[in-house]
Amino acid sequence: EAIFAVHSAPLPTGQFGSQPGMMLPGLDLIKITLSGDGDFAAAAEACSNVIAGVSTTAGLAPDHEANDDPMDAAMDPGAFISAGAFSSEAAGDDWMVTGMARASSEQMHARAKSGIEKGLAALALDGIEYKLLYIERAIAPMNNDADLVARADKLFRSIGGDAAVLTLGETTPFFSEDFAFFQEVVPGAMFFMGVSNAEKEIVGMPHHPMFVADEAAIAVGVKNMSLVLLDFLENGAER
Repeated sequence: EAIFAVHSAPLPTGQFGSQPGMMLPGLDLIKITLSGDGDFAAAAEACSNVIAGVSTTAGLAPDHEANDDPMDAAMDPGAFISAGAFSSEAAGDDWMVTGMARASSEQMHARAKSGIEKGLAALALDGIEYKLLYIERAIAPMNNDADLVARADKLFRSIGGDAAVLTLGETTPFFSEDFAFFQEVVPGAMFFMGVSNAEKEIVGMPHHPMFVADEAAIAVGVKNMSLVLLDFLENGAER
């Protein structure tokens, strides 16, 4: 058994991008409930800053000096945490701050959680108490099967040459994908399919309000993924 998926992306029309291993990070969900008689707005802003404050940048260097965390010394150069609050609103008599943290590894997920717990504990919230609900892996990390990716890349190149394939080379820090839950059951691979066309002034950025896709990508996508499915049905896992 295997499972495959395709997602539009701002790559050149018809180009397919992917990589073996982690392609998209997992997502932790953070809910902070504030209660009391103090200034909810100020407390919510402080909590939001704590969540955002655990973020790093992709490609963080081992000698990063943002803090004295000893984990920095052993950090992978491609390690990252991408975190922030996306909702702050009244919840009955209380106030709720909701956020998320994406990370490149289990180590970085642990770092995010620890940083948020310590940051909240250090806040001086006059007249306000907080309760933290930290839901680890609300969305699992998306890990592509290396064999499935390699076989698909070979098929794509057989049609469009080397330019038809892009190996991403690093985990994209700003998105997560629930396709990852299917990959926990059976081996799978997701591919980004390019829908941008510079000549037509089309930039196919997903989830953007001005999203437009070059429809010429549809035929390429159908052909490519049909080959992938036929190859797997005819040859199986080939492990």
